[in-house]
Amino acid sequence: MGTIYSSAQFTIVAAAGTDANAGLPGVSCAFTNPKICSVTKDLCLVALPQSVTQSVSGSAWYSRAWTLQEGYLSKRRLFFVEHGAEFICDQDLQDKGLLVGHVAKELAASLPSTITSWDRANHMMRQFTGRSLTYDTDALNAIVGALETLEGVDNTMGVVISSSNASKTSSIQMALSWHHPIPCSRRKGFPSWSPIGWRGHVDYLDHQTIISSGFRLEVWYNGRYRLLSETIGRLSRQHRANEPEQAKFLRLKTIVVMLDFEDLDESPNIPAGLYVKIPYNHDLTLLVQPLWDVESVYQTHEHGLQLACAVLVRRRTLMQTTWRCERETQIIIMQPLGTHYERVGCFDLNWSYRNILARDKQGRTFPLDFSYGNPLLEYGDGTFWMETGEERTFLLG
Repeated sequence: MGTIYSSAQFTIVAAAGTDANAGLPGVSCAFTNPKICSVTKDLCLVALPQSVTQSVSGSAWYSRAWTLQEGYLSKRRLFFVEHGAEFICDQDLQDKGLLVGHVAKELAASLPSTITSWDRANHMMRQFTGRSLTYDTDALNAIVGALETLEGVDNTMGVVISSSNASKTSSIQMALSWHHPIPCSRRKGFPSWSPIGWRGHVDYLDHQTIISSGFRLEVWYNGRYRLLSETIGRLSRQHRANEPEQAKFLRLKTIVVMLDFEDLDESPNIPAGLYVKIPYNHDLTLLVQPLWDVESVYQTHEHGLQLACAVLVRRRTLMQTTWRCERETQIIIMQPLGTHYERVGCFDLNWSYRNILARDKQGRTFPLDFSYGNPLLEYGDGTFWMETGEERTFLLG
């Protein structure tokens, strides 16, 4: 379907009504007329309808996951709604003065001429995960066709992969740095490390998972687990046939740390919630509020919760010879499920992350103020907390 829409001369979008039987207003049925109210003999009030693109943004068509590719991949679109029709092509979308309605602005933000394939794929995934599916089993089929039309990127289970050069030997990145702004529920049959494994909108962090020398990631391909660098460019072809169960797992080799979680009551300058405790150095413990994928993890546990946390992104910045801080570190929170782990949340140690509290040796808890630089540098080594972990190879499903 992705090839069909991306190759079409133009696409007729039936955005009127609530189902496929609504027809095309102006063709199979009449357009609705504006409502008119007579005030006096010589004066009438006319209720002007929304623009066509504004109406499209509130339509059932716009809420469905399967229809995303119609709007994003087509170069020319003829939208039909109850009160009118409008033609929008990619050339029109480049003129910001013509953008009216949410749908037009979204399409303009994802034009191939203004955005890379990597960013366009993640932009589509943001929109896709916020839309509805009648059948959970369609989650991959409804988006993989659109992803396969993007040049220079690959994907597995809807997670985008790219390489910085043609040799595929350096700077391979995988779009694992996503999170749920609001906890949601699992979608059976798909892995927890992919957005399609969840029913809920996702967003992406500014940085992505870079496959470096200290982080080994393998995917299932052609009968065994292989390094991502050996399979990039061929993974999306697996979606065309029945995939084996092993394709739903990643095999990771990275640092895993068992961390404690603590439930804090609300107080001045401290939001209530379940925080992960990170031993930052001998004198200071950080308390970070995670972004949970599922509510049941923290709703069903009381004090004393401990979960495995795997380091996915590490970028060290040396500010001075006595300072070593992780400038961008993403950690996923996992819980065991049989022979593998599943993701249940994540948190970030990026300096711009604001939901970070600190607790000193005297037990005083206070928020860190990032308004004037990075206060964590005052406390020294930002990698101390990883010393309690171990490098481990495990399956993430």
